[in-house]
Amino acid sequence: MLLSGAGVPKDERRAVEWLLAAAEDGFDKAAVALGRLYEEGVGTPVRLDQARRWFLEAADKGNSEAQYSLALTYLSGKGVERDEPKAAEWLTKAAQQGDRLAEFELAKCYLQGRGVAQDTSRAFDWFARAASKGYAPADYQLALLYANGTGVAPDWEKFRLHLTKAAEAGLVGAEYLLGTMLYQGFNMARDLKQAVRWLSKAAEQGAPQAAFLAGLIYLNDLRDYGAAFRWNLEAARQNSAEAQFSLAWQFANGLGVGKDRGQALEWYRRSHDLAKTDPSRAELAEKSACAIQLLREESRAAEAAAG
Repeated sequence: MLLSGAGVPKDERRAVEWLLAAAEDGFDKAAVALGRLYEEGVGTPVRLDQARRWFLEAADKGNSEAQYSLALTYLSGKGVERDEPKAAEWLTKAAQQGDRLAEFELAKCYLQGRGVAQDTSRAFDWFARAASKGYAPADYQLALLYANGTGVAPDWEKFRLHLTKAAEAGLVGAEYLLGTMLYQGFNMARDLKQAVRWLSKAAEQGAPQAAFLAGLIYLNDLRDYGAAFRWNLEAARQNSAEAQFSLAWQFANGLGVGKDRGQALEWYRRSHDLAKTDPSRAELAEKSACAIQLLREESRAAEAAAG
């Protein structure tokens, strides 16, 4: 309560004092909470040595949260020498108690061979345990394993099942991937309306690639130019050169927005300037340059006709 201010005045320093007293009396949950405050510098200066001390105190008593937190310090080398085998040991202890975060991190260790011998089958098993507890990132990883046949036989039905679960939980990467797969119709029925539904969700969380693809579908397939303009503008503002080009084209042709040569020229310029810095976008840079030249010629012709 002292930390949150619920029912009493918020006092982080006093909270540290109370937790310290409780931790010294042997309460492992207090030791975990105290370790996190020392780690984050809440109510006290950051003291990573003290954070590790109290995590270890609680971990030795079998507290899975402390075991997980201690493992993360060894994985990152935060306040202690990096030691991946020791991290894996603590993750295993926490995971064996059913801690879903530890199960997920341990799965990643087996997948990448960090601190343990690489074993994709074990990675799959630990991801599955974490996913069974409703942990969306684990569902997303399972989807990728099923798609690639890593640690398990390829299975596109189960790929879609776990990907959908992760997307429904609001995981932006899953929303984007599901929307892309539905747009492409890759190993699932093509469904443009569902594609833009998931891409829009990802775009609302700040994914520019999702915003651009949603705009592209609305522009070229669904012919909803207002929606296309909305998402192209969103992606263009996040420096998507492709979206900037598409947005400029809408301004140039008056699709979903009033025709405006000045705005079209501005967005074509931005697209060109961004694309020319990336060799893989050389074609887009050339297209933007051609569009700029064409708009200038049209403007000169219009001025001549008016004069």
